[in-house]
Amino acid sequence: MKLLLGLTAACLLAGPAWGAPLELEIGAGRENLDRGYADWQSRYLEAGYQLGPRQSVYGLLRETERFGQRDHELLAGYYHPLAPAWTLVLEGNFSPSHQVLAKWSAFGEIQRSLPDGWGIQAGLRRTEYNQDRTATANLGLERYWANHRAAYTLYASHLEGSGSSTAHRLQFDHYYAERSRIGLYAAVGRELENLGSSVLASDVRSLGLIGRHWLTPDWAVSYELIHQRQGDLYTRHGARLGLRRAF
Repeated sequence: MKLLLGLTAACLLAGPAWGAPLELEIGAGRENLDRGYADWQSRYLEAGYQLGPRQSVYGLLRETERFGQRDHELLAGYYHPLAPAWTLVLEGNFSPSHQVLAKWSAFGEIQRSLPDGWGIQAGLRRTEYNQDRTATANLGLERYWANHRAAYTLYASHLEGSGSSTAHRLQFDHYYAERSRIGLYAAVGRELENLGSSVLASDVRSLGLIGRHWLTPDWAVSYELIHQRQGDLYTRHGARLGLRRAF
């Protein structure tokens, strides 16, 4: 699991964009690595429930296979409106096996809506691995206009006893139909990668395509294509596909 969570896109697209009181998604992904590493695989079940305007809970169950080891993970999060323009995000996850994934992490973020479609976010994530602990701060700026969204996020991560690293992420999203969207993202910088026995810092370059297309008012497909170069460690590319149901 990346210590700079969000440098590449997660299963949840930006924001608590539930179009129905309850949405469920099941999916799987596969990524191919060079340099003799085994392919990565994942399977997940995701749920989101809208409690009210700008207020929702979400969760994720995921099984991953990385570097020949299998891990399970449980994630839960909550969006809470603090004021008309302020939103609080709280998130936590843990892995009972934590061979490659983190033992646990806790995340908090404040979001502020500004005039003319602008918005800012600031957050902090604390992550603990078997032998390492990290803290990652993020600062983001976004703007919505017409049917588009552009966003920039700066990540600053500190590994206890081993210094710090920074990374940058850009994303552009296009919204079409009623709830469908497609986005492109690019990331560059230094990222801390957990290899199971150690955590290493390496230069990262990544590109991705992510989206969700509603086939009917109740059914949608989610997808992601990714290509990432992890310094001199490896290059990986792959895809994720999910089926979503609104109730």
